[in-house]
Amino acid sequence: ESRGYLIFGRYLYSDEISRIVGYDVHVQSARFENLTYKYLNSSIKVYVPVRDVYGRVVANFIFEVYPFWFEILKSYMSNTIVFMTLTTVTLSVVTVLLLNRDVRKILIIRNFLRKITNDLSKRLILKGDDEISELANGINEMLDRIEKSFRDIKVLSDSLKFLNKVLRHDVRNKLTAILGYAELGKKSKNPEYYEKIEDLVEKTVEMIDRIKELESAFSELKLKEMDVVEVIEDVMKSYNVEWSVKGRATVKADEALYTIIDNLVQNAVKHGKSKKIEFYINDLEEFVEIKVVDYGVGIPDEIKDKIFDEGFSTSSDTGLGLFIVKKLVERYNGSISVTDNKPSGTVFIIKIPKYPKRNYEQCGKKS
Repeated sequence: ESRGYLIFGRYLYSDEISRIVGYDVHVQSARFENLTYKYLNSSIKVYVPVRDVYGRVVANFIFEVYPFWFEILKSYMSNTIVFMTLTTVTLSVVTVLLLNRDVRKILIIRNFLRKITNDLSKRLILKGDDEISELANGINEMLDRIEKSFRDIKVLSDSLKFLNKVLRHDVRNKLTAILGYAELGKKSKNPEYYEKIEDLVEKTVEMIDRIKELESAFSELKLKEMDVVEVIEDVMKSYNVEWSVKGRATVKADEALYTIIDNLVQNAVKHGKSKKIEFYINDLEEFVEIKVVDYGVGIPDEIKDKIFDEGFSTSSDTGLGLFIVKKLVERYNGSISVTDNKPSGTVFIIKIPKYPKRNYEQCGKKS
């Protein structure tokens, strides 16, 4: 049987043979001498030769076999088709969801950029670690830099406007003084007045040079060590009044300190009508206190809280002097206040952050 031969048979009953072998077996006249297979669409037809006792083929058994690998292949193909179908559907759904998420993020960015021109303080809020979220973070960083640049530009613009006011105010004061000395010199023919005019012209040139330095200082705010006594001594060269200074210290400031002292002295001489000015410098640990004391007419209580306002004045001048002083002191993170001097006059108290303490001897001077 294993070789495909029937060695001996007297009668051939196809039904009985079919029952034994488990296949539907048919018997036909001999066609094939050897065991033969023919492949059909989905099965194999097998022809088994039947021989007599003499070894001659007298008939052929015919039965069909459905190969087991067809079942495996069919099952595999079915599973593969199902898997591919499910995978395709899943990937499609995931792709749609991802695209939908990305499209929503892109729309959020688009709408945000359309509105950002009105308010640079707003920021994009997108969560995730994908490329679009990274883009949003990049936009936020760019907006941080732009907002800082706008702030710097505004500060610089405001500073330049302020410096322009300082220059106009100080030059106007110097020109007023020069005009006054010119009239006195014209009437008296006294050369001393012409010397004062020459000195004031030199001081005006120095002041303009300081404004140039202030412009650079305002743009970068580079504070340095300033000796308060040296500044006072230089400023007081332009004033013909009695003055003295007690104490000594260095502060964190810049060239604007000259303008601060000059405007306070100018206010005391011009508006306070004071013939004497005293400066007191006190070391207060973190700050240096500078008191500018005059003995003039003083400031009425009802206007003390207005004198530092821009444009406020009780005379015909611009009313910028004390406003400028307050703004410059605040640049140093300092403060300024005013009180009465007894029996008459005014005391301006300035506090400015100091530099490391030095050992100075108390000094004083009178002109």
